[in-house]
This record gives sequence, C-alpha cells and structure tokens, in this order.
Amino acid sequence: MDEQCPRRIRGPAAPMLEGRIGRVPVSGTLAFGRWKLVALALATAALACSAPLRQASPTPVAGAAETAVASTLAAAFTQTALAAPPTATASMTSTPEPTATPTVSLTPTPEGAFASLSANTHCRTGPLAIYDLIATVLTGQQVRIVGKNFAGDYWYVTTPNGRDCWMWGRYAQVSGDTSQLPVFTPPPSPTPSFVWTGTWTVWIDAVSGSMSLTQSGSSVTGSLSASGSSYTLSGTTSNGGRDLSGDVFSAGSIDVADFDFRMLDNTDQFSGSYVDPDPGVWCGARDGAGMPSPCGWP
Repeated sequence: MDEQCPRRIRGPAAPMLEGRIGRVPVSGTLAFGRWKLVALALATAALACSAPLRQASPTPVAGAAETAVASTLAAAFTQTALAAPPTATASMTSTPEPTATPTVSLTPTPEGAFASLSANTHCRTGPLAIYDLIATVLTGQQVRIVGKNFAGDYWYVTTPNGRDCWMWGRYAQVSGDTSQLPVFTPPPSPTPSFVWTGTWTVWIDAVSGSMSLTQSGSSVTGSLSASGSSYTLSGTTSNGGRDLSGDVFSAGSIDVADFDFRMLDNTDQFSGSYVDPDPGVWCGARDGAGMPSPCGWP
C-alpha cells in the first residue's frame, strides 16, 4: 500500500506546502480556490489509501449451492455404504414334512363287568324272590353288570332286551372288574306273598330229597321222596302264611315225624326242623335258589 500511495501529509508538512504555495500569489479569490482544490485532492487521496482493499465478491450462480450440497451428501452416503458391514441375508431352509406313523388298529376290549349265565335265572325288580319278575336270563346269555347289593350276592344288570333288573349271582360267571361297581339300595320290599305251592329241593340232615307241595288256603299237602323212600305231608300255615307246621307220614299212614318250616323273605327258600322223635334240620329251596344258611330253624 505504501508503494502505491504517496506519503501521507501530516500536520508539520503544512507550512512547507504553504511555503510552496506561498510562491504563488494567495491573495484574492483565485488563490483561495486553488488551495481549496489542492486540499480536497489530498483528502481524497488520503481516504483512498487508508481504506482497506476489498476484493470483488463473485456473483453467485443460481443452483450452485444446491449442487454442492447434493454432491457432499452423495459422497457421504457413498462413504457410509462402503464403510457399513454387509447385511446378512436370511436363507430359507426347507423343513422336512413329518412322516406319518402308521396307526395300529387294536381290537377294542369292552369296558365294564359282564356276567354269562350257566343256568336260566330270573331277573326281578329287587334282589329277592318277593319282587316282581321282569325277565329270565337264559343259559349262555351275557348281561352287563352295572351295580350290586350290599351283600354282594345280587347283581344289578342290563338284560339283552334292555331292561334293568336284579339278578341272583349264583349262576353268573363274572368277567371284568367289579370292585368299582356302585352299591345300589334296592326298592322297598313288597309285602311277601307266602305261597308254598311248588317243587322244592330239600336237605334233611345232609340227605337230599325232593318235595312237592300244594296249598289251598291255609292247608298244605304234598309228597316227599328221600333216601329211596316216599312220604306224604300235611300241614297248616300261620304267621301270614310264612310258617308251615305239620306231620310226615309213611306209606302206611303212620306219623313218623313232625316238622316246622319258615319261609324266607325271598319266598324261594325255607329253613326248618323236624322231630322223629330225635330232632334234626330240614331246609329247602326252589326256582334255582340255593340252600339257606343256616339250614335249621328255629
């Protein structure tokens, strides 16, 4: 800057200038105007040299800034893409289909308990012969057991015709688990109808025999065959028909013994005794019932 501009005129130089100008006539209007022009020129030069030099700013080109920003972002994205680790690509692995396991066909085993009959057996509304007869299960038929009585000697079954009833278990061959069967309470016992008419299997002091009786009112007559001998009987009922007392006669109508029988509630069994003159036991059963225990009465 000092090389391009003349040395600045400071305060002490004024007299020199004034002296130089003094050679020029300074009086009058012309001298004063020259002075003023010289002073103005020097002031202008001083201002020009003292002001800092400014470079001309280039005129911005429309779109140049946007282009520069876009280029910068593109470069940044390119560097980021190059620096980023590769992303793992999920591979599809085929899962093998499960192989069907062949189903083994098993023959179903019937659940529950069953009974097959070895002899024809009555099935009644209750577990005694005094109850009404519903059906007779024939030999070889099978019934489903659905319950039992408390004593365990009668089964509550479903017969082949679909009826439910109580069946005596003497001739029943049972299969299946009966331990979990419910214990059923039988219906109230009907008033027994004690009728002695029928054929009875008898047991007289360990000797078996057969007795056939016919009742008419309170009178009972009949015949007895035991130990190869034949006898006749005659007696009278009491206690509502439950008890029967009478005499036994030999072929010559000789009174050989006295007897006393008591029919049980099932009406298919009786217990009893005789005297000839020694006492003994005499019991009997009919319609497939077994001998009562104890055999003797009273």
